[in-house]
Amino acid sequence: MKKTNFISLWKNNLCFSIILLFCTICNAQTFNLAKILNPAGDAQIFYPYQYNGKIFFEAYTGTSSGLFTSDGSDTGTQLLKDTNNKLIHPISSFITSTGKMYFFTTEGSIVKNSNVTHQKFGFWVTDGTSHGSKMLKLFIVPEASTYTIQSPYGLTDVSGTLYFTAFDSTHGWELWKSNGTAIGTVMVKDINTGVNNSAPKYFTKFNNKVCFWVMQSSTFDLMISDGTDTGTHVIASQNYYFTAPTISGEMICSFNGKLFFTIMDSKNGNELWTSDGTSTNTKL
Repeated sequence: MKKTNFISLWKNNLCFSIILLFCTICNAQTFNLAKILNPAGDAQIFYPYQYNGKIFFEAYTGTSSGLFTSDGSDTGTQLLKDTNNKLIHPISSFITSTGKMYFFTTEGSIVKNSNVTHQKFGFWVTDGTSHGSKMLKLFIVPEASTYTIQSPYGLTDVSGTLYFTAFDSTHGWELWKSNGTAIGTVMVKDINTGVNNSAPKYFTKFNNKVCFWVMQSSTFDLMISDGTDTGTHVIASQNYYFTAPTISGEMICSFNGKLFFTIMDSKNGNELWTSDGTSTNTKL
């Protein structure tokens, strides 16, 4: 009598069940191609983002790249803005504020100042139309710029004001803001004066203000800003000797009207701190 291999039978049944389940799922779903954007090859679609009832994304048409919009139909999938191969920057992706959408793009490079290559980054706004899509500010960053930041980043919406970190040749990497206009896209404060970088990181919205960590000459500081020079100040500070900045920076959050974060000092070690946004009421 031939013996039954139950293990083999169980494996075969399991495989058949998985295939059957997969086929059932596939048959239950209907996938429709919205539009062929690049007839010659891949459209290379990146960073899909929902805005005003449509999807916005970057795509490659075969000859150029641009910002597209789609309502899911062939006729409703259109090129919104030809960026001439100036790609949407992945660090920022998209953010919506006051009914408009914002993003950064790479704008190519130039060589200046003793043959140093500089990268160009555009800060854009769109209302979802071609006419309403425009660049607000162009940032030019030398490849040899100090610190680890190499491009603008950190877009954070606080009650209609966008905060982010950006570079200029006079101040280095500092805190910037924008109200959605070219004239209203400005540096908030030169925290580390001159070309020294404060390099704001880990932006967090708090009580209609923005909190962030910065690098000073010998400390890593938690700061708060209301969008003005005088309203931008230090809440808490720690020496580099105690804790790596990246560890403390990732530990900031806003909850129930208070900030929670970690810093390390020689007396208490690495502990949880809280703050109401003032240095007086910042404590263990």
